[in-house]
Amino acid sequence: MRTRVDILGGEPYFSNSIHPMFKIKFTCFLFLFPLLLQPVFAQNWMNRNLIRQNWNEKVAGDNEDQREGMEIFYYHLTSPLLDLRDYKAEVPELASRIPDSVRIILPEMGGMKDTVYAVTFLQSEDRLGGDLLIMVVGNFNSQAPVFFMDWNMNHNFFRDEKKIFFQKKTRKGVEILEKILVKIHIEEPRSKFYQFWLQNPGFQKPDSVTPRKVRAEKTWNHLAMRFGVGMGNGTFTYSYINNASGYPTHFKVKTTEKIANLELVWKIRRLNVVLNGMYEDNFFWSSDKETRLGEPYIICGVPGQGCVQVENIIVERDREIFPSARLNLGLNLEYDLAVGPKVFLSPFAGVGMDKWIGPAFTPDRAKTDKTYTLKVTPSLTYGLLFKCNLSAFNSLNFGVSGRHGQFMPRDYFESLDISGLKNNFSNFRAMISYQKGLW
Repeated sequence: MRTRVDILGGEPYFSNSIHPMFKIKFTCFLFLFPLLLQPVFAQNWMNRNLIRQNWNEKVAGDNEDQREGMEIFYYHLTSPLLDLRDYKAEVPELASRIPDSVRIILPEMGGMKDTVYAVTFLQSEDRLGGDLLIMVVGNFNSQAPVFFMDWNMNHNFFRDEKKIFFQKKTRKGVEILEKILVKIHIEEPRSKFYQFWLQNPGFQKPDSVTPRKVRAEKTWNHLAMRFGVGMGNGTFTYSYINNASGYPTHFKVKTTEKIANLELVWKIRRLNVVLNGMYEDNFFWSSDKETRLGEPYIICGVPGQGCVQVENIIVERDREIFPSARLNLGLNLEYDLAVGPKVFLSPFAGVGMDKWIGPAFTPDRAKTDKTYTLKVTPSLTYGLLFKCNLSAFNSLNFGVSGRHGQFMPRDYFESLDISGLKNNFSNFRAMISYQKGLW
């Protein structure tokens, strides 16, 4: 008869059929053996990610004698890459059939916490074959955890929508289930069938058995990289009052831009904290500068026109030379609003700093000796993203955004005898980007 040790908590249990003297020797051996091996295995033991295990029954038939136990090992979910070397050490007889690590495509687990991996090996009846079964468990520390099953054994949970709930609604309320019969049928590359009783790890146990605490890990807390390109247009305007005449000057120029950006995204539940780096290739065109010299006046006696009004304004067009590119470093906040199972609308807003590169600003292209470098200036960004999730961590995004900043040539406006300066650089752009999960 096989002797089992309950490691869920409490004192280990041994069969009473074992001789008392053997118990004493066996206990001493258990105590001394780890000490002898400590120099060799100390580092590996400290780095173990295994947190607990429990017994489940594999159903071989209707006869109780035909049933056998199987162990499920639980791991902290800290990364999509699951390290299985500790698990292989626990089941050396199966080590040759188990890889050292597996990359998992995680399911959508909004609102869940205490997330862990559950790992076991399903052996075939002839003991010559089998499959590694990996499950993702949400709300692990609750009495009603949710098991996400890898039904086709491809390690991709994102499209496996069928989940196992240990909570059942009844007419009198909610019932917490102790175990559920799981049936897995794999059709390709060859037909396989497994079934087993999956025990509820959060089900109330006797007082003598106390499960170990599991550190809460959130699948919604992860880091990602986002790459994007886009196009846009904008307008730079400024105006001021000439102190000598008391009349205003107005300037306006249009721009088109090509954009490439790289973003680091930290996702916390539905909130995204985004560190943004952007490069803009700018082309300035169609500039107009109007300077009023005085009040409008009327001239009469013009042949063929009678009296005409003179606006008394000087108009200068396309006389400036502008920088060719702009760099922006900013911090944005996004919030994901679900509009479908894998579709989100994400409004965002943020602040940043702009630095112009390329040729210096030249107010009059006929006087190239008078040039001005550009100041680093703050900017405000806002917009909306349309996100299509391709997996739990990866998405394709489409967005529109606006940005307000300034164009400030160093010492240029200070060199003029002016007051009441107003300066604004506004842009509107459309973007497409791809987000790739890092961990």
